[in-house]
Amino acid sequence: MKSKKFGLFLFIVQIVVCLSLVVSASALESTDSIDVSYSAGAESLAVGTDETVTVEISIDKNAGFTFSMIVVTYDAEKLTFDKDVYEDSVFAGSIFLNASKGSIMISVGDLSEAVKDGAPVYDKTGSLVKLVFNTAETEFDSTTISVVASSGNTIHPGMEDLFSDRYNVTGDTLTLYGPLHQHTAGEWVIDAESDCVNKGSKHNNCVDCGELLNTEEIAAKGHTPGEWTEDKAPSCTEEGSKHQVCAVCTETIATETIEKSAHGTVVDAAVAATCTATGLTEGSHCPDCNFVHVAQDVVEKIDHTYNEGVVTTAPTAATEGVKTFTCTACPESYTEKIAKLAPTMVEAGDKWNKTMETLLVFRTDAAFADFTEVRINGTVLAAENYTVTDASGIKVELKREYLETLEIGEYKIEVASASGAASANFQIEEVPVDEPAPSLLWLWIVIAVVVVAGAGVAVFFVIKKKKA
Repeated sequence: MKSKKFGLFLFIVQIVVCLSLVVSASALESTDSIDVSYSAGAESLAVGTDETVTVEISIDKNAGFTFSMIVVTYDAEKLTFDKDVYEDSVFAGSIFLNASKGSIMISVGDLSEAVKDGAPVYDKTGSLVKLVFNTAETEFDSTTISVVASSGNTIHPGMEDLFSDRYNVTGDTLTLYGPLHQHTAGEWVIDAESDCVNKGSKHNNCVDCGELLNTEEIAAKGHTPGEWTEDKAPSCTEEGSKHQVCAVCTETIATETIEKSAHGTVVDAAVAATCTATGLTEGSHCPDCNFVHVAQDVVEKIDHTYNEGVVTTAPTAATEGVKTFTCTACPESYTEKIAKLAPTMVEAGDKWNKTMETLLVFRTDAAFADFTEVRINGTVLAAENYTVTDASGIKVELKREYLETLEIGEYKIEVASASGAASANFQIEEVPVDEPAPSLLWLWIVIAVVVVAGAGVAVFFVIKKKKA
C-alpha cells in the first residue's frame, strides 16, 4: 500500500536513515536486548531470464514496536520491481511502501503517531509483504535482494527511547543465481540409507545457489547368511523343511526341504480262510505310516460242507415242502423245495340220474390256484359245463345241463392241477319206471310164512303135551 503523504514521508525517512547509520554503528551494551528480525524467505534461489520472482518479506521475531522501517535493495540492471502483494500480511493496512530504482522502503506504522502516547503496538510475526520482480532478459551470473534493517529505524513502545539501542534488529539477503552461474557441487547428502534388500538414495546441491545437481541410488547391501533352522522334522511320509535368515535383518533368505526318513517294517501274519471268511497271505507294512512293503493277498473262502438235509416242511398236494441243508462247520444253510404231492380225490359223487335234485360234486386236496382243467374219460371238458370253486381244495360241480347229455353208463372224471390229477368214477343211471311196489307182495309172503310156521309150532307143542 503506497502512502499518499510521500513528501513528508520521504523527509522523515531521510532523517531516520541518517540517524540509523549513527545508532547502528554503536555496539549494544545492554544484555536485555529486544529482538526484531526480518527475512527474505531463503538464502538463495536459481532463476532464469525474463522470469517472475516473488520474494516474501517476513517478520520472524518481534518483541513489539510502534514504528519500524526497512529498506530492500536490488540490482536494477538485473531485476525490475513489478508489484507488492499483501494478501497474507499480518499488518495489512498499516504498511507504507515507497519504491525507487534499486531500492524499496517499507515501514510499519505511522511515524507521526508512533511517538505519541497510546500509539498502536505491532507485535505479530509472519508475512509482511510479497515483492514481485522480473529478471532481466539477458543472462547473468548472480544478483542479490537485501533486506537492510537497523535498530535506529525502530521505535520502542512508550517512547522510553525514541530510537532505542536496546533493539536487536536484523535483516536478510537473498541471492539469485542466473543462467551464467557456474555451480559448485557440494557434499553428497544421504536421503535414505540402503539396507539388505532396499536401495538407498543420495543427492548433492550447488554450494552457492542450493540448486539440486545430482541424485543417485545407493545399491542394496545384500543379505548376510545366518544359521539354518529346522521348521519341520521329516518323517517316512513327508519331507521336512528348514530355513535360513539374514544375520543382519533376520529376514528369511532361503528355504529347503529335508528328505523323507526310511520306512519301518512290521510282519503281517497270514490268516487262514474258512467257509465264512476270506484269509490273507503273509505281508509287511511300515508301523508309522502303514506303507505296505508286501501286500497281503486275499485267500478266497473255502466251500461249505453241508449235511444230507432235513425235511423242515412236509409237502402236501396244496403246498410245496422244504428241505434244509446246514453247513457242518458254521450256521450257513440253504433250502430246496420239495414238489407238491399228487392230489387225491377227497369227495366224489358216485351216481346220478335225471330225477335227482343234487348234482355230482368232486373235490381234490390240491391248491385252488393250481387248477388247470377237468377231463371226462380223458377228454377235456369245456369250462361252461362245470363250476370250480375254492373249498379247502379244488371243488368241481358238474352242471345239470351237461349231466343230462350223458348216456347211461360209467364215466371217469379227472380234476387236473399243477401237481397232477385226482380221479374218480361215477354212474349215470336210468330213470326208474312207475310199477306197484313189490315190497307189499313180499310182505304178505313173509306174513304167511310166519303164520304157517307159528301154527306148526303150536301143533307140535299140543301133540307133545297129549303124549305126555
